[in-house]
Amino acid sequence: MREISRRGSGWDLRTSSGIAPADFCIVATGARNPLRDVGTEMRPHDTCRPWATTFPATRSHRYPLPAALEGYIWIFPRCGHLSIGICGKNEPAASLRQRLERFMTERGIAWKGSAFYSHLLPSLDAGSWHNNRVAGEGWMAVGDAAGLVDPLTGEGLYYAIRSADLAARALLAEVGEVAGKLRQYRETLRRDFAANWNSARGSPSASLWAASCAAP
Repeated sequence: MREISRRGSGWDLRTSSGIAPADFCIVATGARNPLRDVGTEMRPHDTCRPWATTFPATRSHRYPLPAALEGYIWIFPRCGHLSIGICGKNEPAASLRQRLERFMTERGIAWKGSAFYSHLLPSLDAGSWHNNRVAGEGWMAVGDAAGLVDPLTGEGLYYAIRSADLAARALLAEVGEVAGKLRQYRETLRRDFAANWNSARGSPSASLWAASCAAP
């Protein structure tokens, strides 16, 4: 998908194969949304970035977390290897990569020559969540494109599937006007996600998580 543009009450969807018409759009582009007029408007502080690699091993490890990291480092076993990575916010991508390399070096994990991969995740603060642009005239956004991920772990698979389900239910609902369907989608998103999101930001467990991440 290269571009979408309004055509009367519908849309023209421009792809590498040509232009296709659509009556309504469900936007599921991820955090790097190239469709600037639809979906969550993410500013730099509304995102976080994970880096990850793999290491040949079959057992998990436990290590203290690095100091002053707004995020976390993970090491967990997969089939025949360990997945090792970092996820952090309000820090340049290169700095997070260096943290992860230093973390592995200090613990004798031979990472040089390993393939690292990274991508961008939504991580909205309270103000951005309150003003989140999840639907508009002729469109709804789901998953990362709607800024919907777990506020502590960055996990987004459940949020993507659930928000897509809610969007489909709203579109198929016996509400006559499109405006009513958009309103229903916003309300069900708030009902399903907002309470958990706000609780995660202000609960004792969230405070403990933040404190443990910042401990030396």
